[in-house]
Amino acid sequence: MRAQTVISDESGFTLVEVLIALFIFALISTGSLMALGTALTGQAQIKAKLDTISEIELARAIIRSDMAQVIARPNRDALGGAEPWVMRGGVEGLLSFTRTGRDNPGGLSPRGDIERVRYLFSDGALVREALSHENPAPQSTTQRRVLLSGLADVDIRFHTGETVTRVLEVPVHRALSVPDMITLVAIFETGERLEQYFELRL
Repeated sequence: MRAQTVISDESGFTLVEVLIALFIFALISTGSLMALGTALTGQAQIKAKLDTISEIELARAIIRSDMAQVIARPNRDALGGAEPWVMRGGVEGLLSFTRTGRDNPGGLSPRGDIERVRYLFSDGALVREALSHENPAPQSTTQRRVLLSGLADVDIRFHTGETVTRVLEVPVHRALSVPDMITLVAIFETGERLEQYFELRL
């Protein structure tokens, strides 16, 4: 006897079924890609925020340390001329002063612990400049550090009792009239505003 071969019409997929499967796969792929893109964007935004917070915290620590170490000391410029101000703000740069307490681990560098410091707003950044010597020579080096970046503006205010000013010039003969506190206001390019208060300890 011969074996009979049975051919079924149900084997394989129809064109309509294949098209429906491809359509469903395309929907799932599109949704997955959109979810992945959203997750990556969110991760980048979180990282940017955390970087900004870290930058702000470090800037706060540096400024607070400077304000705690201010000393009333007459200075000389790079040509040897006497500078009549122990502290100056809102005139040339945001703030300039002399501080003590500069680190010199193990006394490895031939220098003292006094440092001339200047804060300024430059190219969208709050910058701290420190001279290598409290009475600089023309060839003295300057250490420059960006404390905050991405800024639209920086403002500084000086508080003495109930008086608040944006310009400060404390002459040598009135060294003890250094303000009680300063306010630093930074406006970021994003429109966010940072306002910080720092006490001056002389």
